[in-house]
Amino acid sequence: MEVAVKGQRIGYQIPVQYKHTDPVLGELYQPLAVVPPVMVNLPPARSYVFADNQPKTVPVTLRAGRAGVSGNLALALPTGWKCEPATVPFTLANKDQELTVNFQVQPSASAASGHSELRATATVAGQAYSRGLQPIVYPHIPTQYLFPEAVAPLVKVDLKRRGQNVAYLMGAGDEVPDALRQIGYNVTIIDPHDLTAARLKPYDALVVGIRAYNTVDRLKAQQPEILKYIEGGGNVIVQYTVARGTVMPEIGPYPMKLSNDRVTVEDAPVTFLKPKHQLLNYPNKITEQDFKGWVQEQGLYYPSSWDPKYQTVISSHDPGEPAKESAILVTDYGKGHYIYTGLSLFRELPAGVPGAFRLITNMISYGKEPAQ
Repeated sequence: MEVAVKGQRIGYQIPVQYKHTDPVLGELYQPLAVVPPVMVNLPPARSYVFADNQPKTVPVTLRAGRAGVSGNLALALPTGWKCEPATVPFTLANKDQELTVNFQVQPSASAASGHSELRATATVAGQAYSRGLQPIVYPHIPTQYLFPEAVAPLVKVDLKRRGQNVAYLMGAGDEVPDALRQIGYNVTIIDPHDLTAARLKPYDALVVGIRAYNTVDRLKAQQPEILKYIEGGGNVIVQYTVARGTVMPEIGPYPMKLSNDRVTVEDAPVTFLKPKHQLLNYPNKITEQDFKGWVQEQGLYYPSSWDPKYQTVISSHDPGEPAKESAILVTDYGKGHYIYTGLSLFRELPAGVPGAFRLITNMISYGKEPAQ
């Protein structure tokens, strides 16, 4: 914009905004958003993990940026992958109208194992569009708009597993249950009051979510039942617990002292302290490759000391620091087994890291007999 002052033209910028008044919040300003004719949205932060060749549903949501938009929607897939339908025509009559299309995606026998990605693309009048719309709306800041690419990780994992039914106790909240379902486990979110030996007996394992021993006060009463479940042949995997503020002094069958120790470098080299240990060999052979491609820390809140009844199986460390051997502690207790792990599985599994799936599968399968 320009103004003239005594013949002198002065240019200045002002934001293009829509001003309106809310009865509660008062004056609000909404910035102008320039959007494409169609936006293509995939579920946020979702990886599609395949432990076999069965198809999975990939929902794609189209949103019209203007009235009267039509075209075709398709998924771009890496070599060896296929989807049904291949292409879907669409018409959106009104601005902001939405349409969700479900594609069935699956790998063929020739699809390479590992990490790749899919991309959803809408073609309108010969122009390809592959970005969505993500508004960020809070009362204390101006509305922001992100236009994320419509891409999602595709992961084919060479995976063997034993057992089928997993009980999951939620802690501070994570996406591990959905990740376990993606590789074929039947996962039941269990209420803390149901943590009894009898209730847990039908499950192949109880997986305890991150920081559960910091946030689930009921564990103080139910811990004896969890130990009874292990003693009778159960398998318990406890994910990281913050060193301070636990609801009880001991979170395992034998003493361990939690600490702030962690390995922040995601790809820190890992040493196998007991290469022949069952946890590293059955049903999946764990190698250095399984610790490649990790995101945001290798692990956190490792114990600094532990009872000798616990076994350590791997070791790693940040540059210039001493080795940390307690990323995984495992012990037998009665007829069953207990595993504590500070590995950042709660980050790696939603990110689709193949090695993380192989590791947690070995933990859930721990103690089971090889297939005959």
